[in-house]
Amino acid sequence: MRGADLLAVPLVAGDCTLGVLLLSGVGADVDLGLVSAVAEITASSLASDRRVSESMAEARRDALTGLSNRRAFDEHLDAALGDAAATGRSTSLVLLDLDDFKHINDTRGHDAGDEVLRQVAVALLREARRTSSLPDRRRGIRRRVEGDSAAAFRVAARMRAALVRQRRGQLLPTLSAGIACAPVDGRARDDLLRAADAALYAAKWSGKNRVLIYGDSRHGESTATDARTRILLVDDDRGLRELLRATFEGADVEISEARDVDGAARSIVRARPT
Repeated sequence: MRGADLLAVPLVAGDCTLGVLLLSGVGADVDLGLVSAVAEITASSLASDRRVSESMAEARRDALTGLSNRRAFDEHLDAALGDAAATGRSTSLVLLDLDDFKHINDTRGHDAGDEVLRQVAVALLREARRTSSLPDRRRGIRRRVEGDSAAAFRVAARMRAALVRQRRGQLLPTLSAGIACAPVDGRARDDLLRAADAALYAAKWSGKNRVLIYGDSRHGESTATDARTRILLVDDDRGLRELLRATFEGADVEISEARDVDGAARSIVRARPT
């Protein structure tokens, strides 16, 4: 396209238009062959850059869920720890793991398990849009949070509640989470990962479907002077129990669950001080 002193040449590579080469102050004697050659070279360079960019993005994305993969997470965490060290700010790592996911694969098949993972990814990404960082797929899900472990706990609690709120279709599995904070629990990536892993496994062993902070998992023994309110949820609807548990999230209460009266009685007996 040509105006009084302007010349616009589309930058086309294959069937894709990548942009426009706009020249101003051109005269009637402009060498259109030269302009066309420059446009062709520019379009080829842009197409090559796009392919490289798409390849790099694809290499950092999990094909099944669309979440960032281990490679992307390691790069992101290394950068975050570097920033934290330079600025003196805290940064926290949250490891999330789906509870009893192996049972889904064993009883319903791997196709059903893959579909559950996709639905979990959608729910977590929807929740993640409220903050600046996104979940990543590993054994479960990783997440880096700017701030101390208390801020990370709130993020993990929202992620856990997000799966409970998923009411369409089949119920999603619950998740457990472990939290570690740099520099308190470690300054290097591997140290922080080990601390968060330890907290995650403590959450699993203490009953699943809960969030534990690394320091709490090491020094979280209950004592006879614990004055927290205890709530026992009794209902045969797992979804309702999960919704009620999420409602009390963040309150200083200890929550137990039972499906029926017999289960409630056993839970009460176990809770009695010895």
